[in-house]
Amino acid sequence: MIFSMFLTLFLVAQAAGHMSLQEPPARNVMWRMGFNDLPAHADDDYLICHEKSARNKCPPCGDSADTPPPHPHEGGGQWATGIISRTYTMGQVMNIHVNVTRSHGGSIEFKLCPHDSIATPVDQRCLDRYPLEIVGSNSRSVPIRAPYNSPEQISVRVRLPPGVACDQCVLQMTNTAEEFKPQKIMFRNCADIAIEGNAKTNQAAGEPVGDPAFSISSRSGFGSGSGTSETGFTPQIQHRLFFPERR
Repeated sequence: MIFSMFLTLFLVAQAAGHMSLQEPPARNVMWRMGFNDLPAHADDDYLICHEKSARNKCPPCGDSADTPPPHPHEGGGQWATGIISRTYTMGQVMNIHVNVTRSHGGSIEFKLCPHDSIATPVDQRCLDRYPLEIVGSNSRSVPIRAPYNSPEQISVRVRLPPGVACDQCVLQMTNTAEEFKPQKIMFRNCADIAIEGNAKTNQAAGEPVGDPAFSISSRSGFGSGSGTSETGFTPQIQHRLFFPERR
């Protein structure tokens, strides 16, 4: 009990920053990336959860296990806006960038769920079916090498699974902090992406996406809606990619 209270106070004291998924932009950081009309997120690199028991599991997208539904960063919550931050091709190698603002060690892994329902929370069991392997390694995780409380920029490539296409896939980043073991402290982010198939083969293994710094077209508004595209999405333009300064 005393250790748990100490840990909580320590984490509050460390709230100057921890990490965020910036490429593709997670729901909590899209406001930094030039997406239109999104409010500022004061704690966008501090989505942290203390998983205290098997019955008190951490939600998939970074919310606290004690937060009542709808969780702010899941479908139905404030930050699940329906905006697709990136569009890829089935089987493509994609770039991922994580901004570690304050290292707590451990490793980072990435999972995918073809969800197609922005208004409902993603299920962790769906994400667990599609772990993404780091290109150039035999691992599904990448270690954080920076000393505790130090910053680090992590860029890796992963290949999207063959046979998976979606109007909305949820990409999950998870870091289980080494510093706080045996307590299970997790940092999580979720990004909304789309994966398109090839019309003739229904599969196309593309090259990595290049620097998406300018004029990336995104989409929002799931369903038939009043959007202007063939799928009913409302076009939304992302302007210059912005990485915040290290803290």
